[in-house]
Amino acid sequence: MERDEFAPRKEFNKDSAEFLGRLATHDDVVLSWGFRPFKDRAAVERLMDAGFSVAWLDGDRVTSFRNFMKREHNNPMSEVTYYEQMQAIMITGIVEAIRPKVIDPYTSAGEFRPIEEIANEVLAG
Repeated sequence: MERDEFAPRKEFNKDSAEFLGRLATHDDVVLSWGFRPFKDRAAVERLMDAGFSVAWLDGDRVTSFRNFMKREHNNPMSEVTYYEQMQAIMITGIVEAIRPKVIDPYTSAGEFRPIEEIANEVLAG
């Protein structure tokens, strides 16, 4: 949902029926939405109403932060963004409200698991 400057999310918000119709022609669709579902709760609920299951990638927060900062080249402003997003997730209570399947995306060594492995776990329901 975040690729190409959020183009899929914009398409979904513009005409969710058309967007969902295109997805219906495929089996085993996994949409990745990053940190922003708490800002688009209505969209998440529309996806759930359309039969999508929701999974939440939530592992060790220290590992998550470390990997995020590595990706962001240790930019101090990115640290602020990370904590703002985590706080918003907790304040909105979206995880408790939508009750997603929780999946730990990290290995015991703190590395991100292969995306295919995570996707298969999502699809396993």
